[in-house]
Amino acid sequence: MKLYSKELDIKQLIKVNMSNISIIINILALIMTLSLFLTSILTVVYYFKIVRKIDTILASHGVDKDGFDITWGRFKLYKRAILTPDFFDKDELKERLFDPELFLKKITPIDRKIIKTRAFFSTSFIVTLIFLIIYDSFIK
Repeated sequence: MKLYSKELDIKQLIKVNMSNISIIINILALIMTLSLFLTSILTVVYYFKIVRKIDTILASHGVDKDGFDITWGRFKLYKRAILTPDFFDKDELKERLFDPELFLKKITPIDRKIIKTRAFFSTSFIVTLIFLIIYDSFIK
């Protein structure tokens, strides 16, 4: 009799643990969905508030954005220029692309927060997505 009750206890324990795991997975899925939603909203805000402002400033200095905008690459270059302007000192990027000093004075602290928040949410989306894929493929 005791052996049977131990088996029953183990089955109940596994059942309880699986329900806890499914709650955790649901929470991760919610975090992933919210991260994707917030990344999308912040990308639109980033484009209309920051990218267009930088495009205007660079155009007024005679820099053509089409010269370095391969598959929307200027989004990443502008982010890099705002957060780490020293990156453009390497490989003569200032001469080949643009000088970040042209527009760094026009970037507000709110613009920097938008960029950092967007990067955080896009990273959290990718990390939770990878975790859920690994869980679904190998652990489950």
